[in-house]
Amino acid sequence: MSDLSEFFSELGAGVFEEKLKRVLGETATAVMTNNREGEITIKFKMKPISSSQAKVAHSIEFKAPTLNGIKSEKNTTDTVMYVGAKGKLSLFPENQTQMFTTSGSIAKKEV
Repeated sequence: MSDLSEFFSELGAGVFEEKLKRVLGETATAVMTNNREGEITIKFKMKPISSSQAKVAHSIEFKAPTLNGIKSEKNTTDTVMYVGAKGKLSLFPENQTQMFTTSGSIAKKEV
């Protein structure tokens, strides 16, 4: 299972998390300023791209009240992630082999 805060911070190299923070703050301010309801929707879609990787499409959509209507925006991007044991999602494989020796030369692959 994936740690949720780590997962959010890895999406789009941390950009998704920053977008979410901005949208939460902007929508909350608009809700209080205009005394009307706002909405934030987070959506994920996954599709396999190899035996150990999946493309995770992540979108944030929000509707924030304004004085005379609603301001809305939808942003969708994707991140390729490794899928490990029990569905753990990460930018890096769980069992990455040693690529270099302590002296810096390329390590020989063990068979």
